[in-house]
Amino acid sequence: MLFKKILIILTAIFTSFSCTRESSIGNNNEIGTAVKLKYAKGFSIINYKTFTKVLVFGSNRNKDTSAVFLLSKTSLKIKNNNALNIIIPVKKVVSLSSIYTFMINELTEINSICAIDNSDYTSNPIILNGIKTSKIAEVAKTPIVEIEKIVSLSPSIVFNYGMPFQGNKHDALLKKANIPVIYSYDHLEETPLARAEWIKFFAAFYSKENLADSIFNSIEKDYNTQKKSLSTTTTKPLVITEIRTGDVWYAPGGKSFMAQLIADAGASYVFKSDSHIGSLNLSFEDVYINAHNANFWLNVSLKKSLNELASDDIRYTTFKAFKNKCVYNNILTLNAAGYSNYWESGILYPNRILSDFIKIFHPELKSNSTFNYYKKLN
Repeated sequence: MLFKKILIILTAIFTSFSCTRESSIGNNNEIGTAVKLKYAKGFSIINYKTFTKVLVFGSNRNKDTSAVFLLSKTSLKIKNNNALNIIIPVKKVVSLSSIYTFMINELTEINSICAIDNSDYTSNPIILNGIKTSKIAEVAKTPIVEIEKIVSLSPSIVFNYGMPFQGNKHDALLKKANIPVIYSYDHLEETPLARAEWIKFFAAFYSKENLADSIFNSIEKDYNTQKKSLSTTTTKPLVITEIRTGDVWYAPGGKSFMAQLIADAGASYVFKSDSHIGSLNLSFEDVYINAHNANFWLNVSLKKSLNELASDDIRYTTFKAFKNKCVYNNILTLNAAGYSNYWESGILYPNRILSDFIKIFHPELKSNSTFNYYKKLN
């Protein structure tokens, strides 16, 4: 996925992720205590006596503060022009990503959602039934978000993927209607546990911090336990992912969520030395030179068999992983639209993906387990 640089940078800068105390805000004399985040770098939460301050950073590398939210049960009288007061818990939410929808579901707040992006991307029966009965709207069935439909719903907030809508005109329409847009930058995190820790971000808007902590702590414990189980392994098989789309092979960067998962599963990603978080735009030839001898091949789009993969491009059959039938795809469970629940729950539960990867790369360690998302293509 390609990421656009955020164009609007607010002036407030939060200078340290490790601090535990923060000075007063505006004319308020309260002293806040920062929530300790173990992995995530894209946001910060500071708890005060009467409100919670959430800072969102549009760039992990520069630590630019792109938004500030003051969460409270009532309206606040704090002078801070860069901050937006949100009444919590939020009651009526537009979720423009199946990832956010899933996290909200895990926080037991699925009934707060009044609209989603596209029902093709969800497996949640409550959401699907809501779409069917017109209790929940779809506002991004096409690549263009239907801003007018969002305005007509009068939601408390909109959770949106970390880039502005199509132009400031649309942002202005929501602002005029007093509808806050909460941009999430979880996709800029460099590790699986950092992305999973964003459930604490969403929990703040529902006053579900304790539940989020419990969920994340369980994920973290399982993830790290599985990593430790690899201490006795001596082999690190070579791994390639994705397939060609048009003339371009979009492969995860060496600092991406996927690259880290592969490394944590005791394998070696073919582009591990790369320094990008997002996708690499490669030619077939570039990938072939680096990956034709890879032991395993993952995430081959929607392909369900080796024959289907070969029909797409006969050159795929020359890869070692293809010849040895070591191609695995995350299509074990698909919804009616052919969309894998991997893309909904895998971001929050990377421990489940890690389990699958260990079973693929080191099957002797997972002989009694079953796959969560993956299946071997024949």
